[in-house]
Parts: sequence; C-alpha cells; structure tokens
Amino acid sequence: MDDLDYLLKDNNSYGYVVVDGSGAVFATVSGTNKIIHETFGVDLPKKHRKGGQSAARFGRLRLEAI
Repeated sequence: MDDLDYLLKDNNSYGYVVVDGSGAVFATVSGTNKIIHETFGVDLPKKHRKGGQSAARFGRLRLEAI
C-alpha cells in the first residue's frame, strides 16, 4: 500500500488500474497529463478443444490460472 500512498496526496489526480486478459496497467491522470507507472502482461493458458474425461480438468486448470 505504501507504493500507492503518493497517489492520494493531490486531489486533482486520479489513479487508474486497467486489467484485462493479457495484463494490467497502473496509471495516474492529472488534467491532460497521463503517467503510466507500471505495466505487466500475463501468459494465461488458451482455451483448447480436448474432450472426453479431461475436459473438466483442463477447464478447471485454466480458471485457476486466471
């Protein structure tokens, strides 16, 4: 939490966290200034078409990874 405390000092700034299936971005916006503080990506398992008894297991492993 200490890393984000500086975002609370200025009332004219807003902090944003954008998360999607490929990663996340931490940024601040103050007026027309945009500052990206950190970005990172993730490598999640893709959906696959394996059937049979293993389909439920592969689906569960994918959800756990997400």
